Amino acid sequence: MNQLNRTPQSVAAVILDLDGTLLDTERMYKACTLETLAHLGWPDSQDAIRAMVGLSSKKCDAFLMATFGPQFPLDVYHSEFERRRADRVRQGIPVKRGAQSLIKALHESDLPFAIATSSSRVGAEHHLTQAGLRDFFETVVTSDDVKDAKPSPDLYLEAAQRLGVEPTECIAVEDSGHGVMAAHAAGMATILVPDMVTPDAQVQALCVLVCEDLNEALVFLETHISSLRESV
Repeated sequence: MNQLNRTPQSVAAVILDLDGTLLDTERMYKACTLETLAHLGWPDSQDAIRAMVGLSSKKCDAFLMATFGPQFPLDVYHSEFERRRADRVRQGIPVKRGAQSLIKALHESDLPFAIATSSSRVGAEHHLTQAGLRDFFETVVTSDDVKDAKPSPDLYLEAAQRLGVEPTECIAVEDSGHGVMAAHAAGMATILVPDMVTPDAQVQALCVLVCEDLNEALVFLETHISSLRESV
Protein backbone atom coordinates (compact mmCIF):
# COMPACT_ATOMS: atom_id res chain seq x y z
CA MET A 1 0.00 0.00 0.00
CA ASN A 2 1.51 3.29 -1.11
CA GLN A 3 -0.18 6.50 0.07
CA LEU A 4 0.64 9.61 -1.96
CA ASN A 5 -1.48 12.76 -2.28
CA ARG A 6 -4.03 14.05 0.18
CA THR A 7 -7.57 12.77 0.77
CA PRO A 8 -10.33 15.40 1.09
CA GLN A 9 -11.24 16.21 4.68
CA SER A 10 -14.90 15.57 3.91
CA VAL A 11 -15.75 12.69 1.56
CA ALA A 12 -19.20 13.07 0.02
CA ALA A 13 -19.21 10.13 -2.45
CA VAL A 14 -17.22 7.29 -3.98
CA ILE A 15 -17.18 6.83 -7.75
CA LEU A 16 -15.99 3.53 -9.20
CA ASP A 17 -14.62 2.53 -12.57
CA LEU A 18 -16.07 -0.72 -13.94
CA ASP A 19 -13.83 -2.75 -16.28
CA GLY A 20 -10.59 -3.78 -14.63
CA THR A 21 -11.65 -2.23 -11.31
CA LEU A 22 -14.84 -4.04 -10.30
CA LEU A 23 -15.05 -6.56 -13.14
CA ASP A 24 -12.15 -8.74 -14.28
CA THR A 25 -12.92 -8.04 -17.93
CA GLU A 26 -9.78 -6.35 -19.23
CA ARG A 27 -8.01 -9.69 -19.71
CA MET A 28 -11.00 -10.94 -21.66
CA TYR A 29 -10.93 -7.82 -23.86
CA LYS A 30 -7.19 -8.19 -24.34
CA ALA A 31 -7.48 -11.81 -25.45
CA CYS A 32 -10.32 -11.03 -27.85
CA THR A 33 -8.46 -8.06 -29.33
CA LEU A 34 -5.21 -9.99 -29.80
CA GLU A 35 -7.03 -12.89 -31.43
CA THR A 36 -8.96 -10.57 -33.75
CA LEU A 37 -5.91 -8.54 -34.77
CA ALA A 38 -3.94 -11.72 -35.44
CA HIS A 39 -6.85 -13.04 -37.52
CA LEU A 40 -6.71 -9.84 -39.59
CA GLY A 41 -2.96 -10.05 -40.09
CA TRP A 42 -1.55 -8.02 -37.18
CA PRO A 43 -0.19 -10.72 -34.82
CA ASP A 44 2.22 -8.57 -32.76
CA SER A 45 -0.07 -6.07 -31.06
CA GLN A 46 0.83 -6.14 -27.36
CA ASP A 47 1.86 -2.47 -27.32
CA ALA A 48 -1.40 -1.47 -28.96
CA ILE A 49 -3.38 -3.41 -26.36
CA ARG A 50 -1.62 -1.67 -23.49
CA ALA A 51 -2.26 1.74 -25.04
CA MET A 52 -6.02 1.07 -25.30
CA VAL A 53 -6.62 0.02 -21.68
CA GLY A 54 -9.22 2.32 -20.14
CA LEU A 55 -10.33 3.94 -23.42
CA SER A 56 -13.87 3.98 -24.82
CA SER A 57 -14.74 1.99 -27.94
CA LYS A 58 -14.70 5.13 -30.08
CA LYS A 59 -11.25 6.09 -28.83
CA CYS A 60 -10.00 2.55 -29.36
CA ASP A 61 -11.30 2.70 -32.94
CA ALA A 62 -9.47 5.98 -33.53
CA PHE A 63 -6.30 4.51 -32.05
CA LEU A 64 -6.50 1.41 -34.26
CA MET A 65 -6.95 3.49 -37.40
CA ALA A 66 -4.07 5.78 -36.45
CA THR A 67 -1.83 2.80 -35.61
CA PHE A 68 -2.58 0.44 -38.51
CA GLY A 69 -3.52 2.96 -41.17
CA PRO A 70 -6.56 3.71 -43.37
CA GLN A 71 -6.52 0.18 -44.80
CA PHE A 72 -7.48 -1.27 -41.40
CA PRO A 73 -10.85 -3.10 -41.84
CA LEU A 74 -12.67 -1.62 -38.84
CA ASP A 75 -16.08 -3.14 -39.61
CA VAL A 76 -14.61 -6.62 -39.94
CA TYR A 77 -12.63 -6.05 -36.74
CA HIS A 78 -15.81 -5.13 -34.84
CA SER A 79 -17.67 -8.19 -36.09
CA GLU A 80 -14.86 -10.59 -35.21
CA PHE A 81 -14.19 -8.97 -31.83
CA GLU A 82 -17.86 -8.99 -30.80
CA ARG A 83 -18.20 -12.66 -31.72
CA ARG A 84 -15.22 -13.63 -29.60
CA ARG A 85 -16.28 -11.43 -26.68
CA ALA A 86 -19.83 -12.81 -26.69
CA ASP A 87 -18.46 -16.35 -26.48
CA ARG A 88 -16.44 -15.45 -23.40
CA VAL A 89 -19.17 -13.39 -21.71
CA ARG A 90 -21.54 -16.37 -21.92
CA GLN A 91 -19.09 -18.24 -19.69
CA GLY A 92 -19.55 -15.60 -16.96
CA ILE A 93 -17.85 -12.42 -15.81
CA PRO A 94 -15.66 -12.67 -12.70
CA VAL A 95 -15.36 -9.79 -10.27
CA LYS A 96 -12.08 -8.40 -8.98
CA ARG A 97 -10.75 -9.42 -5.58
CA GLY A 98 -12.43 -7.36 -2.87
CA ALA A 99 -15.13 -5.95 -5.17
CA GLN A 100 -18.03 -7.61 -3.39
CA SER A 101 -16.83 -6.50 0.05
CA LEU A 102 -16.38 -2.92 -1.14
CA ILE A 103 -19.76 -2.76 -2.86
CA LYS A 104 -21.49 -4.31 0.18
CA ALA A 105 -19.90 -1.75 2.53
CA LEU A 106 -20.91 1.14 0.27
CA HIS A 107 -24.44 -0.23 -0.13
CA GLU A 108 -24.91 -0.57 3.65
CA SER A 109 -23.58 2.91 4.39
CA ASP A 110 -25.36 6.20 3.76
CA LEU A 111 -22.61 7.34 1.39
CA PRO A 112 -23.64 8.04 -2.23
CA PHE A 113 -21.73 5.99 -4.82
CA ALA A 114 -21.78 5.48 -8.57
CA ILE A 115 -20.06 3.91 -11.55
CA ALA A 116 -18.27 5.99 -14.19
CA THR A 117 -17.24 3.78 -17.10
CA SER A 118 -15.92 4.24 -20.62
CA SER A 119 -18.08 1.28 -21.66
CA SER A 120 -21.29 1.81 -23.59
CA ARG A 121 -24.65 1.75 -21.79
CA VAL A 122 -25.56 -1.61 -23.33
CA GLY A 123 -22.20 -3.16 -22.42
CA ALA A 124 -22.14 -1.81 -18.86
CA GLU A 125 -25.70 -2.88 -18.09
CA HIS A 126 -25.16 -6.34 -19.53
CA HIS A 127 -21.87 -6.97 -17.75
CA LEU A 128 -23.10 -5.68 -14.39
CA THR A 129 -26.13 -7.95 -14.69
CA GLN A 130 -24.01 -10.94 -15.72
CA ALA A 131 -21.75 -10.36 -12.70
CA GLY A 132 -24.75 -10.09 -10.33
CA LEU A 133 -23.97 -6.48 -9.36
CA ARG A 134 -26.52 -4.36 -11.23
CA ASP A 135 -29.03 -4.02 -8.37
CA PHE A 136 -26.44 -2.37 -6.12
CA PHE A 137 -26.06 0.71 -8.30
CA GLU A 138 -28.65 3.46 -8.73
CA THR A 139 -26.24 5.62 -10.73
CA VAL A 140 -24.25 4.28 -13.69
CA VAL A 141 -22.65 6.81 -16.03
CA THR A 142 -21.38 5.47 -19.36
CA SER A 143 -19.66 6.83 -22.45
CA ASP A 144 -23.11 7.26 -24.01
CA ASP A 145 -23.94 9.90 -21.38
CA VAL A 146 -21.08 12.34 -22.05
CA LYS A 147 -19.42 14.19 -24.90
CA ASP A 148 -15.95 12.77 -24.26
CA ALA A 149 -14.82 9.65 -22.36
CA LYS A 150 -11.65 9.03 -20.36
CA PRO A 151 -9.05 10.50 -20.05
CA SER A 152 -11.43 13.47 -20.30
CA PRO A 153 -13.01 14.24 -16.89
CA ASP A 154 -16.56 14.27 -18.33
CA LEU A 155 -17.64 10.90 -16.92
CA TYR A 156 -16.55 11.75 -13.40
CA LEU A 157 -18.03 15.24 -13.51
CA GLU A 158 -21.35 13.82 -14.73
CA ALA A 159 -21.36 11.17 -11.98
CA ALA A 160 -20.74 13.79 -9.29
CA GLN A 161 -23.50 15.98 -10.70
CA ARG A 162 -25.98 13.10 -10.69
CA LEU A 163 -25.09 12.31 -7.09
CA GLY A 164 -25.47 15.97 -6.14
CA VAL A 165 -21.96 16.34 -4.72
CA GLU A 166 -18.88 18.43 -5.46
CA PRO A 167 -16.19 16.57 -7.46
CA THR A 168 -13.53 17.75 -5.01
CA GLU A 169 -15.35 15.87 -2.25
CA CYS A 170 -15.31 12.56 -4.13
CA ILE A 171 -12.92 9.63 -4.10
CA ALA A 172 -12.56 7.77 -7.39
CA VAL A 173 -11.36 4.16 -7.67
CA GLU A 174 -9.51 3.29 -10.88
CA ASP A 175 -7.26 0.67 -12.45
CA SER A 176 -5.78 2.48 -15.47
CA GLY A 177 -3.71 5.53 -16.29
CA HIS A 178 -6.44 6.97 -18.51
CA GLY A 179 -8.93 6.60 -15.69
CA VAL A 180 -6.64 8.20 -13.11
CA MET A 181 -6.05 11.17 -15.42
CA ALA A 182 -9.81 11.55 -15.90
CA ALA A 183 -10.60 11.49 -12.18
CA HIS A 184 -7.69 13.80 -11.35
CA ALA A 185 -8.79 16.27 -14.04
CA ALA A 186 -12.25 16.26 -12.45
CA GLY A 187 -10.64 17.30 -9.16
CA MET A 188 -11.17 13.97 -7.39
CA ALA A 189 -8.86 12.15 -5.03
CA THR A 190 -8.10 8.82 -6.68
CA ILE A 191 -7.30 5.32 -5.45
CA LEU A 192 -5.38 3.27 -8.00
CA VAL A 193 -5.67 -0.53 -8.04
CA PRO A 194 -3.58 -1.51 -11.10
CA ASP A 195 -4.95 -4.28 -13.27
CA MET A 196 -3.21 -5.41 -16.48
CA VAL A 197 -0.90 -2.43 -16.82
CA THR A 198 0.72 -0.61 -13.89
CA PRO A 199 0.69 3.12 -14.69
CA ASP A 200 4.00 4.95 -14.52
CA ALA A 201 5.26 6.99 -11.57
CA GLN A 202 3.86 10.21 -13.01
CA VAL A 203 0.33 8.80 -13.03
CA GLN A 204 0.75 7.17 -9.61
CA ALA A 205 1.76 10.54 -8.19
CA LEU A 206 -1.75 11.82 -9.04
CA CYS A 207 -3.31 9.31 -6.62
CA VAL A 208 -4.03 9.35 -2.90
CA LEU A 209 -3.34 5.63 -2.74
CA VAL A 210 -1.86 2.84 -4.85
CA CYS A 211 -2.80 -0.61 -3.55
CA GLU A 212 -2.89 -4.28 -4.46
CA ASP A 213 -6.63 -4.91 -4.45
CA LEU A 214 -10.02 -3.54 -3.45
CA ASN A 215 -9.75 -5.02 0.05
CA GLU A 216 -6.90 -2.58 0.71
CA ALA A 217 -8.91 0.21 -0.88
CA LEU A 218 -11.82 -0.54 1.47
CA VAL A 219 -9.56 -0.41 4.54
CA PHE A 220 -8.33 2.99 3.41
CA LEU A 221 -11.87 4.26 2.81
CA GLU A 222 -13.01 3.02 6.21
CA THR A 223 -10.32 5.12 7.88
CA HIS A 224 -11.59 8.29 6.15
CA ILE A 225 -15.36 7.76 6.02
CA SER A 226 -17.21 7.24 9.30
CA SER A 227 -20.36 5.79 7.70
CA LEU A 228 -18.28 3.01 6.15
CA ARG A 229 -16.72 2.15 9.52
CA GLU A 230 -20.19 1.98 11.04
CA SER A 231 -21.50 -0.29 8.26
CA VAL A 232 -18.99 -3.09 8.82
